[in-house]
Amino acid sequence: MLKCFFKVIIILIYSGYIYAEEIIIDFNDVSVAPDKIISDTEPFHSQMITLPKVCNSYTECKRTTIYYSLSAPTINNVSGAPGVSITGPNLIRISSTPFSASYTFENSGGLSKPNVNTKINMIISLLNTSNVNLGMTNISQSLFSMNVRRVDSSGSVIYTNSYNFILKGRVEAPACVLNTKDLNFSLPVISSSDFLDTPLGVILNTASSSNTLNAVCSSVQKVKFEFFSSAISSDSTSLIAKNENGEDSGLGFIFIYKDQFGNKQPVYWKGKNQAGIEIYNPSQISIPITAFYIKRRNDYKPGNLRASGTFVISYE
Repeated sequence: MLKCFFKVIIILIYSGYIYAEEIIIDFNDVSVAPDKIISDTEPFHSQMITLPKVCNSYTECKRTTIYYSLSAPTINNVSGAPGVSITGPNLIRISSTPFSASYTFENSGGLSKPNVNTKINMIISLLNTSNVNLGMTNISQSLFSMNVRRVDSSGSVIYTNSYNFILKGRVEAPACVLNTKDLNFSLPVISSSDFLDTPLGVILNTASSSNTLNAVCSSVQKVKFEFFSSAISSDSTSLIAKNENGEDSGLGFIFIYKDQFGNKQPVYWKGKNQAGIEIYNPSQISIPITAFYIKRRNDYKPGNLRASGTFVISYE
């Protein structure tokens, strides 16, 4: 009888496991002024995150290495290249937005060789690195990945893991932009006799000049226009009209606008308790303003008359 013997060798291969985990860095809603200085060093928002714990004992940590890989294009030269340990600050461009992100390690320990007792904290900052448009920008950008590898006593890889850090949130640029830089009013020539039957402080309706104050606002709760001049009359609603010699002519100019309810109101020049023109929740602002003559005194003098002032816009 022929007997056959077979020797069976079973080779067990432990290859570990690989998976990628997304970690969302959510800064929700933040604001930046459109005139915020363009800088790659001065952030307008920062927050700290704690990186995941990758080992639980001294032995595990000794055999664990962390590699960082950039997921977004960089603006300046980064210390280190993808696949090696990096240190901050590192500036990363966020897609095509005018904003960029930087990240710095708060502590120096555990960058490439983790320590079981050390939390790796990273500060994520947003910077304004180009001109900002009005409105809101939604951001969803992968910034970098943290790749973890662990080996056994023989140097064979027994564990790998990857964490992908994604920056999300919205940046608002609340502001108002003036489309009207100057308001010029050129009233028609009139005769001194036109004032004969006009009472003091009453508008001369037969002559006027109009202009419109235009502005565009975004993410603004309230806008205020204030008017200033060195030639304000006693009631703050008109300007003293001076002749070519700089003398008070006895006449004046008054400016009437329509408020957001359609009511006609005089422009108040900055005086005591005068709030200016206030508009709430503005977007497209258009304020028609009409200039008129008024008689301030009975002994008025003819001539080439003029007055000047400035207006200031503020918003919140």
